Amino acid sequence: MPTIQKPQLNHVSFPWHQQSDRFQEELDSQSAEILERSGFNREFANPGDVPNINAETEGTAFILELSGILSQAAAIMDADYKPANKVIATLKAIKKDPSLILSGGVESEALAMVASNYQRDDEKPGTFRFDVDRSDDEPFPDSQLVSEAASVAIDKLPAMA
Repeated sequence: MPTIQKPQLNHVSFPWHQQSDRFQEELDSQSAEILERSGFNREFANPGDVPNINAETEGTAFILELSGILSQAAAIMDADYKPANKVIATLKAIKKDPSLILSGGVESEALAMVASNYQRDDEKPGTFRFDVDRSDDEPFPDSQLVSEAASVAIDKLPAMA
C-alpha cells in the first residue's frame, strides 16, 4: 500500500545573507592559513618575497570562491532533495490553496517548481517567477495562475521521477 505524503508547509530556509556573509568573514580571518595549506602560496610564489599585487588579488578571489562553494553546499543541504511523491503532496496543497505560498514555510523544491511553471500570459513559463517567489511587500499573484503552475509542476514530476 502506498504511503500518503503530507505537504511540507513548515520549511525554515537557510538564512542566506547572514550565513554567506559569515562564511566570508571566517574565511577572510583565516585566509593566510588557508592560502598556505591549500598550496595557493606555492603556486603563486614570488621569488625574493617582493610583494605581488596579482597574488593578493588572486588570493582574495580564491577566498571569495571558497565562500561561494560553502554557500552552494549549504543551499544543497537546505534543499534536502526529496522524492517526487513528497514534493507532489506540497504541490497539491498549493494547487488547492494558492495562498499557501504566502506562508514562507513552503518547501523550496515545491515553491521553485511553481515559480518555474508560473505564467501570466503566453510568455515562456517562469518569466515572471518572482511573482511567486517574491518579497513580502509585493502584491499576491493571481491565485488561478499559481494553481495552474502547481498543476503543471505535478504533471511534470512523475515523468522526472
